[in-house]
Amino acid sequence: MSQAYHCPPSEFWCFDESTPKGYYFNRGVFLFGRMVDNEMSKAEARARKGRKPKSAERLANSARLGVLQKYIGGDIKRFRDPAVDRVKVEGDKESKNDKDTSVVWKI
Repeated sequence: MSQAYHCPPSEFWCFDESTPKGYYFNRGVFLFGRMVDNEMSKAEARARKGRKPKSAERLANSARLGVLQKYIGGDIKRFRDPAVDRVKVEGDKESKNDKDTSVVWKI
């Protein structure tokens, strides 16, 4: 996130980067991110080795996400099921039937 906003991580956590606490926080986040990125690259290289480019892409992405999941320690949602994930709109009436319904107009 700090790369996207072009600022050090200590600004997100309201640490003064000129103090030792802010300096070591920034350094720790940088070293952790570099370590995870290197492990993800290694896993991607192992997944691509000896495979055709078309099938290697999915395996490489899966290997990268597996390493990230290992270091973060939580489950990473790898796909989205549109039938399960329903966007809630304010003012939308909750219906008992969450499935799509069709309306037939007779003219």
